[in-house]
Amino acid sequence: MQTLERGDIALTTEDVSRMLENLPALRQLSLAGGELDSDNIRQLSKLHSLQMLDLSNCELSDDVLKVFAELTCDQLVEMRLNASRLGKVGFPHLVRRQKNMKFALVDTEIAPELMDYLISQGRLRRSLI
Repeated sequence: MQTLERGDIALTTEDVSRMLENLPALRQLSLAGGELDSDNIRQLSKLHSLQMLDLSNCELSDDVLKVFAELTCDQLVEMRLNASRLGKVGFPHLVRRQKNMKFALVDTEIAPELMDYLISQGRLRRSLI
């Protein structure tokens, strides 16, 4: 399986762990609209082939974003955060730590200077802005 969509549901850490343990080659994962916490995010580090993660329409606290920023997700190159509510400290931390990642941010409020930075670095998905 290369793509999995599991959005609009609350997932426990056990749910995420069970779901991901048998999908090591997963390349695209959508948890859009889901409720995520730091433990759920830590489970994503098991997906060594993950290239795109869709967390659109999620509320991602500073703590969750900081945990994600510290993960080693070498293959992850795109994160969709459309219509998401992002922590004001955690998202800039994620941007600084995950230097190769591009972001889709349609209908997502971020600081203008951070948006300018992402544009200048070519890190916004143009087709999704």
